[in-house]
Amino acid sequence: MYLSFSFFSLEARLEILAASFFVTMSIYTLNKKTDKEEDAINMPERKKFAESKAIVPLSLFSYAAAITLGGVERRIFILVLLVPLFAGFVYSIKIGGIRLKDIFLMKNTIIAISCASVAIMPFFYSLDYIKLLFIYSFFFMKLFLNTVVFDMRDVEGDRVNNIRTIPVRLGIEKTKRILHIINISIFLLIIAGALHGIFAKYLPVLLFSIMYAHLYIHFSDKMPKGAYDFVVDGEWIYLATMVFAFNNFIY
Repeated sequence: MYLSFSFFSLEARLEILAASFFVTMSIYTLNKKTDKEEDAINMPERKKFAESKAIVPLSLFSYAAAITLGGVERRIFILVLLVPLFAGFVYSIKIGGIRLKDIFLMKNTIIAISCASVAIMPFFYSLDYIKLLFIYSFFFMKLFLNTVVFDMRDVEGDRVNNIRTIPVRLGIEKTKRILHIINISIFLLIIAGALHGIFAKYLPVLLFSIMYAHLYIHFSDKMPKGAYDFVVDGEWIYLATMVFAFNNFIY
């Protein structure tokens, strides 16, 4: 969210930063409950956490906090913040014996759409549609790429549970090639955005992101499973820290 405010050339608002934190914590925490069958194989150490009675109350409290913070700021933010909840419901819950998560590419697409939708909340302060196109595309493509990287970690459990991810269907090496192509596409998007005056200020940070993603894609099948969260999801923290430095100490 801090990256998004910066890309839109806006001062970050603490209420929206907090709302995005709470909605993310809520969905990810609740997801551990709905994905316990896959995690029993992929990340068995999560089993005890998934069985905790605190998960549902904690998730509901976090979501209520997010909706309250967003709604006080702008009513439209209530609808935006509900997108991940709806997406998480159709993503994880079986309807007619089928989960959208089990359909090829739907898992990655739904996660990328819902998270990118929350990430571009600063658009409602600027109403700059050109920036919206580039910034939403950046977040969508980056989030899609990252979800597929996690699918490589979880390939065993997904195969057993008949979840048709890209690594399950195509194998690890072909998946890596696809991810490198997506990463190159993100690079071209960043360059095009910089030529339109978007991303230009943060070009060194975003070029670092491209190189960093190239490395974790390349070594994804060699990383310990416990390192994925730190390396892949942790990238957002590294990028936000660098952008913060650019905003406050460099420019």
